[in-house]
Amino acid sequence: MGKDTKLTSTGHGQPIAEGWVFSVTQTLIHDPLGCIAYPWPTHWACHVNIAHAAYERVVVIQDRVAQIAPNESKIRLAFDEALLLDAYDAGTSMVSNAVRSVRHLAQEIAAKHGQLLTTKRAADNIIEATAAVGIDCRVNQPCYEGLSEIVRVRDAIEHPDATNVYQSDGTTWDKVPLAWILSDRSTKAYVRYREWIDVIAADWKAWQESQSQPTTLTTQRGMKSRYSAKKPPRGRQE
Repeated sequence: MGKDTKLTSTGHGQPIAEGWVFSVTQTLIHDPLGCIAYPWPTHWACHVNIAHAAYERVVVIQDRVAQIAPNESKIRLAFDEALLLDAYDAGTSMVSNAVRSVRHLAQEIAAKHGQLLTTKRAADNIIEATAAVGIDCRVNQPCYEGLSEIVRVRDAIEHPDATNVYQSDGTTWDKVPLAWILSDRSTKAYVRYREWIDVIAADWKAWQESQSQPTTLTTQRGMKSRYSAKKPPRGRQE
């Protein structure tokens, strides 16, 4: 269990005026800095952004592979260990964060609708959550296939076995995550996933706006932590 933030109201905070913008904040204790607070982020959007940054790295890496001259056997030999490490790092981040974005979006939808998700897999989570609020999950659209492929690769990364760490079969190399990452399959799947989640996110935003109603909040003024706060170490002050 984390240390108590020891928050208490002083009753001397700034007066709340019309149009005041509120933020839900998460508090924590850092030893020795004391109490820290940050605004509650939209986690699914964070993972979308991280996945996209990783996708852009994959594109650059694939361009580097394209610069390798084919040998006399018409094969590009990508034997640079640093290149392969970069590819695996970027590709697994792209895949993992894409799946996380779906889980977090489903959780947000379910929570704001006042329900708990009963399904286990990410794809089932989002189908369950969107169905509850009447959003078309578009499971029959080609763009949804991008998510399905990414989930399959994520499973192979997190659950390695003899069939997905190496394949000598000329038609099943895509079962191996690194091979898939280096191929055009990875970027094409990401583009389809991104098209899909952008549409779902737009529908979710529209649903929230349609449900928006005035709300009364009860607040405490001048919140203060009784936990001792330390100055930042020398040379690290901002």
